[in-house]
Amino acid sequence: MAEELGIDTNTVCRWVRDYRRKNKLPSYAESKGIKRSEPKSNAELMYRVKELEKEAKAREKELEAERTKVEILKKSLHIFMQPQG
Repeated sequence: MAEELGIDTNTVCRWVRDYRRKNKLPSYAESKGIKRSEPKSNAELMYRVKELEKEAKAREKELEAERTKVEILKKSLHIFMQPQG
C-alpha cells in the first residue's frame, strides 16, 4: 500500500501505530498474541500461572503421545526391514 501511494513503509507503520494508540486499540503484536500486556494484580498473575501450567501439562501429554507414535513406527520399520524368508 505504501509503495502504491509513494510513501515510505515506516511512515505508514507510524500512522497505524499512532491511530491505534489514539483510539486505545491493541497494538499489532498484542492483537496477534505476540506481546501481552503485563497483569496488574496478584490474582491475575496466579490465574496466568494456572493457565500456563494447564498449557504445559497439555503439551507434555501431546509430546508423550508423539513419542509413543515414534516408538511404534520404529518397531514397525524394524519388522518390515527384516528379510523375507
